[in-house]
Amino acid sequence: MISIIKGLLFTGMFMLFSCSSFGQLMNAEKPFQYQDIPVRIEIPVKPIAVEGSDGYLYMNYYIVITNLAVLPLTINRMDIKDHTGRLLLVFEKKDLEDYNKFRSILGVISPTQVPRRINPATSMVALVWLRINNHEPLPDSLFHDFAFEPDSSLELKRNVDRDNKGREMVLADFPLVVQQEKPVVIGLPFKDGIWKCGSGPGEYNSPHQTFTNRAGNLLSPQRYAFDFSKVDSAGNVLPSPFPNEITSSMFYGYGHEVLAVADGKIVFMQDSIPENIPQAKGEIKHATELNRKTYPGNWICLEIKKDVYAFYAHLQPGRIKVKVGDHVKKGQVIAYLGNSGNAAGPHLHFQVSDRFDMDGGDLNGNEGLPFVFDEFSSVKDHNVHRKQIPLNGEIIGR
Repeated sequence: MISIIKGLLFTGMFMLFSCSSFGQLMNAEKPFQYQDIPVRIEIPVKPIAVEGSDGYLYMNYYIVITNLAVLPLTINRMDIKDHTGRLLLVFEKKDLEDYNKFRSILGVISPTQVPRRINPATSMVALVWLRINNHEPLPDSLFHDFAFEPDSSLELKRNVDRDNKGREMVLADFPLVVQQEKPVVIGLPFKDGIWKCGSGPGEYNSPHQTFTNRAGNLLSPQRYAFDFSKVDSAGNVLPSPFPNEITSSMFYGYGHEVLAVADGKIVFMQDSIPENIPQAKGEIKHATELNRKTYPGNWICLEIKKDVYAFYAHLQPGRIKVKVGDHVKKGQVIAYLGNSGNAAGPHLHFQVSDRFDMDGGDLNGNEGLPFVFDEFSSVKDHNVHRKQIPLNGEIIGR
């Protein structure tokens, strides 16, 4: 489709304006005319519902919004509903001003960036955690409404009831198909004791809600990842109070056996990354320079089935018990928990993703996948949970 903007013809080409030219455009007497709201909406992944330990269904995905206009657009609201019009989630202005819910794609924010504003030729991303009552039917599709602030410099020629004359510009009913398949069922990656599920699913402020760029694709590899730390009955990861100088061996989980979560084949293994020295104040004193290779420390990838891989990171150097090509059984010891890579203290980073082989082996060169554990007990409710996933901060055991 061809759009006419101030007498200029755009046919999918990029045009660069000097500052003075852009200023002249912004000061034009007549508004810029568009047939439709000049934004592009992309949702790279189709969500799969996973049942949480609270009995609710959770779906996680992300929405990329790109401004195709020659002036900024400001988003006011985002609604998500099912095919009946039932409202499932609302992002109001305060939500869209929350970095954990709406941000630039790679987390880089200019000091002058106005919350909710999407600059020309810029993309922003909305992170979505849908929580649905398990007694309600799972939607086949989701529909999204995006409301943008009216702007006198912009005029819509199509759907005049949605023009900018004092009214919001609304892009309505953007669809997304929900995958009806079930998440993969796996076992726990540890043998005994109780473990805190740090930075886990269901929370917007998890450090695992991050994005990577690989081979021209936007990815969110750690969407359902956990940082597992062994704890005592008080929830501490090491004896408290602890001294001003601490060591990895003081942590309850350090050196703990790490287990295969399913029958499968070892397709990647990295060893020999030195371990960090933990600091009492929680900062990270890295033992080696961080880069794409060393970020996960010593790590293993286990192929569970086609396009489904389990990742284990921050393992002890020299104590990985498997090699590439080995076939392992569920529950088999494959490594020992350590403190290598980007780790402030000993813990097990665990995730399930759709590939492992980007650039020969990349923990973050993939898209994260949901999963459930076949069985675990929860300290919170003292119940045994089956085919569910624990939520962020929950303490679980066998």
